[in-house]
Amino acid sequence: MKSPACILAQNSWSKSGRTRSEYVATAHHPSGVATTARTQGTFIVRLDRRSAGNVRYENFRGWAGQTGDEILRRAAVLASKVMKDYFRNMSFEKNDSAAPIRAVTDARALRALAHPIRLALIEILSIDGPMTATEAADKVGESPSTCSFHLRQLAQFGFVEEAGGGKGRARPWKMTSIGLAFDPEAAGNEAKIVTATVTRLVRDRQLERYRAWQVNRESYPVKWRKAAIDNEFAFWMTADELDVLGQELETLLTDRFRERLSDPSKRPDGSVPVELLTLGYPMRGLEGGDDK
Repeated sequence: MKSPACILAQNSWSKSGRTRSEYVATAHHPSGVATTARTQGTFIVRLDRRSAGNVRYENFRGWAGQTGDEILRRAAVLASKVMKDYFRNMSFEKNDSAAPIRAVTDARALRALAHPIRLALIEILSIDGPMTATEAADKVGESPSTCSFHLRQLAQFGFVEEAGGGKGRARPWKMTSIGLAFDPEAAGNEAKIVTATVTRLVRDRQLERYRAWQVNRESYPVKWRKAAIDNEFAFWMTADELDVLGQELETLLTDRFRERLSDPSKRPDGSVPVELLTLGYPMRGLEGGDDK
């Protein structure tokens, strides 16, 4: 999916002897769908997703007093964000070869994930595809009966399902989505607490694999050692810009590589599972606890 092109404009006109201005940002996607963010009156911004059947108004009176350039920049961020939200969902709907990323917000489903064996099973099914409890046991270092039990628990909450064929521990299991997403701002205190717990468990596993890579780095060919990414960047940006950047990175990666998760024939010779962690967060506290 190509990123939408954003066109900025300022319209001015005279009414009752006064000059009025309207700032407009329109994001055009190659498919023909357009999203417009425009100021009206006291900086009330209209977000219009044409062809998406959704029009909403958001009050941004806090923009009053901003320069025209700043208003255009903010409008561009809003237009691009709405467009990317829409097309990120649409791209999954058009491709039936792999289910979309599942947002997990239910506290009971989150609690079902808060177990290291279940997280390990989800990881291997996501990377290696369908497998039986016996095959999974060899990879996670547990007994087939233990893996069978945890796979059934995951199935109760819709994280995995039978792939068809086989009986008992010989039946293969597969993921119902290409990945999971957790919302730290999930509604309800219980959901927030469990989300934080699951997120820590997942992140600990990821960082442990990174540490293992560092320890075993010299055992890999020079080509892989040079290709490995280990960078850190620090920039000044707004919350809206960080949000849009995260969506852009997600779109870039999923559009380029997601088919390889569900279709092994798409994997080129020499390819192996590679883990990419994208983290972005404020480096300093906000003055006055601003929650805008």
